[in-house]
Amino acid sequence: SNRTDHTLDFFVIDDVGKIQERPDFRIKLDNFEPYGFCLGSVFEDRLSVFVNFKNGLLQHFTIMHDYDGFKHQLEEEYKFDNQLEGMIVDDSSNILYVGEEQKGIYSISLDNRDSKPFLFESSTDDNKYIRYDIEGLALLNDEYLIASTQGNFSYAIFNRESTKYLGSFKIMDGVFDAVEETDGIEVIRDSLSAKYPEGILVVQDGFNYNDNELVSQNFKYLDLGSISKFVDSLSTQK
Repeated sequence: SNRTDHTLDFFVIDDVGKIQERPDFRIKLDNFEPYGFCLGSVFEDRLSVFVNFKNGLLQHFTIMHDYDGFKHQLEEEYKFDNQLEGMIVDDSSNILYVGEEQKGIYSISLDNRDSKPFLFESSTDDNKYIRYDIEGLALLNDEYLIASTQGNFSYAIFNRESTKYLGSFKIMDGVFDAVEETDGIEVIRDSLSAKYPEGILVVQDGFNYNDNELVSQNFKYLDLGSISKFVDSLSTQK
């Protein structure tokens, strides 16, 4: 998502993992600056693109590719009261999860155009472990959703079916400094190496320190296996 040009920029990754300097395809977004963004395979014959904006607007585009190149069309729009942030779509159930900064987390069924966003009541500020803003969202596995809560530097776990809050964790000092004020997060569930056989959690670190010196923000990644064990322990306690 390109806030400078108000576009969505798409790059084709070649067989050896490289991309071109310029995008292969762009979607112009008029006068809106894009914020949260995600992709999904909602339809068999085209790719779904979800983008949201500061004014609470969420748009669903689809992209097709044939011998004439890339084409896109606007499929659906939703309007929320406040600024939106992170999103993630579950391709297996066609459910989109949306984070609204000053409200909480919503789920939207994409199988029905008349579907209304459903709020996770446990994700609002009434929950003493949730402190706005709700930022990044990721699917931990088939059962759980993880959200970064920027106000208290933590990561909240929710059961996707019941929408219940299960618990939270923080990323403290270790080999590297602790993680604070996270925006985006992502979960990669593939086996990446012998060290990370179950994948990794990637988080953006808003306050990145080198010893006692504040330096540029960066990304930290953690072993997904240890996080999954923690979540499993929460589910057995509830």
